Amino acid sequence: MSLSTVAWLGFAALFLIAVSYLPLTLGSWRLRYPRAALLASHAVFFGGFGLLLSSLVGAILTAVSAAGQARLWFEPTVIMGLSWLGLALAGGLLSLVAAKLKPLTEADRRMQQEASLLAASCQSSRLRGAELVTIESDLPLALSFPGQPGRVVIASRLQGELSEPQLRAVIEHELAHLDQRHGRIRQLAQLKRICLPILPGSRRLESSTQLLLELIADDAAARRAGAVHTANALAKVGRLRCDDSMALRAQRIASRPPRGSLGKSWRLRSSLG
Repeated sequence: MSLSTVAWLGFAALFLIAVSYLPLTLGSWRLRYPRAALLASHAVFFGGFGLLLSSLVGAILTAVSAAGQARLWFEPTVIMGLSWLGLALAGGLLSLVAAKLKPLTEADRRMQQEASLLAASCQSSRLRGAELVTIESDLPLALSFPGQPGRVVIASRLQGELSEPQLRAVIEHELAHLDQRHGRIRQLAQLKRICLPILPGSRRLESSTQLLLELIADDAAARRAGAVHTANALAKVGRLRCDDSMALRAQRIASRPPRGSLGKSWRLRSSLG
């Protein structure tokens, strides 16, 4: 592997890592296919990271194999120097990730402990391996807490405001977050933002990931509880929270119900209208 090859591979790897945020932020297609957008972003990022490691290993092997050739001292020396520099940067990055990951995991652990205490003091039931906890609150809250077991917390305000099918749609939305381990994906987005602040889209990365995860959970709820009930639940909870983004999410389900969901788009539009 020549010096120019190492340079091109390193440039290509850094380019892929730098543009990995684009599938999360550009184009309306990501709103129609949020899962595909997330997969594309992760594929580009980890592809670039893998290419960077491969070029680093190839550079080290090339430098070692050519070290015994006295005539070719300059290029192997430069490659070896760049390899050691790359190893130092990789080690520093791994140390940074470990340092930043620790407070995130500790916050996650505290949240799970608080959810356990809340579940012990409130009415709860089991649903598909998760614990469904009902709390007395005037706030229109619905939250999911990953762990063993995962927990879904529903405020009594929602039970009073939503019909039974709409409440089931909200619960299915939160269960989708647990079943698909969206908490881990959020942590990964946080780590990317914290550890790679020089990326052009690092600030938008976390918020865009959060939006796409909500859309994925909306689609899962529509498939299990019905698109009509999911859209109406989103619209009603959005009015209770004064959150216009939830109304837009309801219109998204209404205009294009996800494949496999129950309900027709004309029925959705009439019910939302």
